[in-house]
Amino acid sequence: MAKLKQNANSPSANLIAALRFVNLAQKKNGNAMQTHCNIANNCIIATDGIITAGHKILEDLTAKPKTLELIEALENCNEVAIAQFEDSISITSGKFNAFIPCLAEALPSSYPDYPCAEINNKLRDGFNTIEFLAQEKAKELIAGTMLLTAYSMFSTNKFLLLEYYHGINLPCNLVIPINFVYAIAETTKNLTKFGYGVKENGIINSITFWFEDESWIKTQLFQEQWPDVTKILNVPTNYISLYPGFYDAIEAVAPFTGKTESVYFKKDLLKSHKDDKQGASFKVEGLPDNMRYNYKFLKMIKPFTANVDFTSHESKVYFTNGENVRGCLMGMRI
Repeated sequence: MAKLKQNANSPSANLIAALRFVNLAQKKNGNAMQTHCNIANNCIIATDGIITAGHKILEDLTAKPKTLELIEALENCNEVAIAQFEDSISITSGKFNAFIPCLAEALPSSYPDYPCAEINNKLRDGFNTIEFLAQEKAKELIAGTMLLTAYSMFSTNKFLLLEYYHGINLPCNLVIPINFVYAIAETTKNLTKFGYGVKENGIINSITFWFEDESWIKTQLFQEQWPDVTKILNVPTNYISLYPGFYDAIEAVAPFTGKTESVYFKKDLLKSHKDDKQGASFKVEGLPDNMRYNYKFLKMIKPFTANVDFTSHESKVYFTNGENVRGCLMGMRI
């Protein structure tokens, strides 16, 4: 096959960085759309069908190469020659040579939503802080997505609900795939702008986060809505400082809980069993009476429990870190 283009310059740090960035929207194993990117007009765009990422490049290439293989080839190079053929890209550096397969057929087109508002890294900070509750393979929508709304974001596993206050005036009730959250959380560049797309009926169906170098990540949104979780959190509370030694007690009695993974509150005492003559206990001054919680969930909220309220609402603990996170944990029947 005839050689179309060749570039004997050293590998562009921009090109490798761009490929790594768009690879956030690719899969190691998947269909052609999910494993190949589209390089054209000094830009790389890649998508997995839900998430799309784009990044500008300096190189004048037009191809649809296998993204991960191109990254691995370029990372083996110092001085590099890039030759483009009809069905591949050749990467040569010294004694090293690799042919990266390219698609001939068209890839689905997806372009970013036009930026319409300023954002900042507090959104990524929020994702990093509370994303751990949502699970990609969760059976129910609320447990496999996050809710982004004006000034706050929410995450839940159905037993534990967390709210992170990001302080940015965004559209309300955006139900975000957890893979988009993971992708944003992996980035290190500064977030700068936000855009969204709407259907003909005016419903928002996509959002795009823009970065300082004009790269972007876009996601489709779920149209099914979360229930109104603010009703759970917007209740009267009577916060106090966390009981001294509370988490020392959790660590001490947890190994004795067995399959129940439960800890019991008895006045001034944390116990591994309801029965006084079973398991282990640890004295905690001020601990309220007649409560039961999953100790693993209690450990999850440890970073956010500067202030707690175990008593205002039956079978629930409310908590806050005193800054930008608050939440609610459901108790268990005794």
